[in-house]
Amino acid sequence: MDNKEIVKDIFIELYREHGLWSRHQESQRAFVSNLIITISAALIGLVVFDNQINKADTPATIFIALLGIFGTLFSYKYYERFHYHDSRIEAYKTELDKFISEVNISDIEKKADETSKSKFRFLRKFGLFQFWIMFNLAILLLGLILSSKAFTTESIAKKSMQETHITTNNHKNLTSNTLKQHLNKKQKENIVKQ
Repeated sequence: MDNKEIVKDIFIELYREHGLWSRHQESQRAFVSNLIITISAALIGLVVFDNQINKADTPATIFIALLGIFGTLFSYKYYERFHYHDSRIEAYKTELDKFISEVNISDIEKKADETSKSKFRFLRKFGLFQFWIMFNLAILLLGLILSSKAFTTESIAKKSMQETHITTNNHKNLTSNTLKQHLNKKQKENIVKQ
């Protein structure tokens, strides 16, 4: 076996290895994203279980927001790892083209990419990782909205309780004043009779 064959075999093995790592990164991202979705859905179910959102739901709503932050950062990091391996794959493929004179792998891929681009012009503008990032940002936004509602609902409930307390006190004062007036009237009547 000459040196060219050995170098070619090394590039093929490196190409294969980084392809496996790339798929592994995507599998991990998918697993963690599914876990985040499942936990978020369970927490949302817990928050709305009693048909109201209040201060007691705040820890769950904040955790939903934190899951959204974690998911966003995690997806972006895994996209970086995927890109790392993919860029190496492309570099090895370019070098392999030099060893294979019968066919040019890069040219075949370019033709296939052009066919794909013409069929899916609109969707090709967006990377798959962007959808995962947006999905996790939506979880974050939902967590923030629920947290805000939990704090606002508590404030409204407190204000309502305070208004009820004021009304009750006013009613007590009114009743007390009416009673005093009635007693004063009776006392005056008694004095006049004597």
